[in-house]
Amino acid sequence: MVFWKKKDKNHSSSPQEIQLAPGTPARPDHVLVWIDAAYADLPARFVRGLALAEAFRQAAVPNVTLACLPTRNLPGAAEERNIHWLNIRPNGAPVLFSEILETTQADLVLADCLTPPRFQPTPWLALFALISDSYSDSLLASSAVDSLLLPGLVSPPVFAALSLPPSRMADCFHGTRYLPLPALYFADKAKADDASAGPPEEKRFLIAVSVHVNPDSIAMLVECLRESGTGRIQILADVSQTAADRLRDSLAGDIEWLHDPPLGGRWQIIREASWILSYPGLPVYECLLAGQSVILLPRSDPEERICRLVESRGAARVIPAQITSDKEKLKTCLNGWLHDETLYQNLRQNAREVVEGNGARNTVDILLNRFRHRKGK
Repeated sequence: MVFWKKKDKNHSSSPQEIQLAPGTPARPDHVLVWIDAAYADLPARFVRGLALAEAFRQAAVPNVTLACLPTRNLPGAAEERNIHWLNIRPNGAPVLFSEILETTQADLVLADCLTPPRFQPTPWLALFALISDSYSDSLLASSAVDSLLLPGLVSPPVFAALSLPPSRMADCFHGTRYLPLPALYFADKAKADDASAGPPEEKRFLIAVSVHVNPDSIAMLVECLRESGTGRIQILADVSQTAADRLRDSLAGDIEWLHDPPLGGRWQIIREASWILSYPGLPVYECLLAGQSVILLPRSDPEERICRLVESRGAARVIPAQITSDKEKLKTCLNGWLHDETLYQNLRQNAREVVEGNGARNTVDILLNRFRHRKGK
């Protein structure tokens, strides 16, 4: 399918303006960005959701609601950006998506979820879109779903096995140009853009965890880092508080723990790392935007295929999934890479070319254009 082929660099994929009938609203009155409570990597999901909500506000949408579980950044980070935060589990009792839709009466909804939520069509909802990390036919199966967004590097579907008409793929948008990251990250990129800088005098190894990882695997990784060179070891844990506590209890030694830090502090931690060792997940793109040297640690063959897409851009090195549990082989990889100055510089230079910037605004432009099309019918 042409859609999944790499576009020509001279080709603009910006949506064309649609001629509206008089009186048709050019923008929604209320946008709802909803993050499913089923996700275990809420701190990382929050970063993406906030970036999208912020971009809607910058596009002059008068009312924007970010609905998700609480994080340490809420409600402060939302209020600073004139975004309303809605706790989807107040007092420990979950609020159904349909109830949130009824309460907000949003006319444009962007849902970050594993499966589409159940709800009844409402007269005020003009556009319902999904954002996800990988393609599945089930995400586009319902006619209520106007569009599907897959930000970043995504494996294409098996077209021979598609259960949907090929025309439905025109409602799916994927690629690095749709990677949403907060405006704060772009406001202070001086250090990230200095690709000529060598490793800082004090090495900092940042381990980014946003998925379920066996604590023994992380303990082995920490041990290998200690044996490969001296430096501070930090762990950015984008997991639940319970999972973070369990992981911290399983590790010994002087490790700096970072769980759900303030947004500005999070960005600074990422930018100041010497090397970042990341399990697959949303934080990988934050690290690439910062122009960091990244080593990826897939846990399975499907995850490794995604990681290889990043490596093919020269923006990361990948430790094969089958050796991440073999201490000697893991240590051999790390010893060879962590002391390679040429590799360090090349990874930093290539990393920034993966994240194109303006991803949140590009996503919002697509959705606002489709909203106008829906309203203009």
